[in-house]
Amino acid sequence: MMCPKMEKRLVKRIQLGRTWKVTKSADDVFEVHYDNIFCVDLKRFFCSCNVWTIESFPCEHDLQCILGIGEDVHKFCDPYLAVTAFRDSYSQSINHVPDIEKPKGKPEGSFILPPDTKRTPGRRRNKRKESMGARERKLRKCSRCNLYGYHNRATCTVGC
Repeated sequence: MMCPKMEKRLVKRIQLGRTWKVTKSADDVFEVHYDNIFCVDLKRFFCSCNVWTIESFPCEHDLQCILGIGEDVHKFCDPYLAVTAFRDSYSQSINHVPDIEKPKGKPEGSFILPPDTKRTPGRRRNKRKESMGARERKLRKCSRCNLYGYHNRATCTVGC
């Protein structure tokens, strides 16, 4: 049995891919057709979307292939996702790390000071420079064509 969180993820992924078309290419190789075509190899635990390789948990494509051949989906999940593995990881007591070797007090020269900086010549800037995307341009009314836009009389192309 898997952890409840992973069980919910499994059910959600099964529901997501239940309308997809699965085509068998070889004994353990399938093609899943939806928006794209994904290749699934159940023997190597591989899917072309690479989710199975990264998460070690079957993606939607894999689950549809597994259910298509009538196998148990829990066989294709890593055993560390099971409740027993979770309990085993916390069955041992966790000892604190002793601080015997840690020196008492602060050693000399352990502080790193900031670098010396020289002030640049000239008057200091009071306002920050805004980036090009931060400022929104306002629409202007052109006095030549009486239309609102990002142009004025000098740059108007209407009526020339």
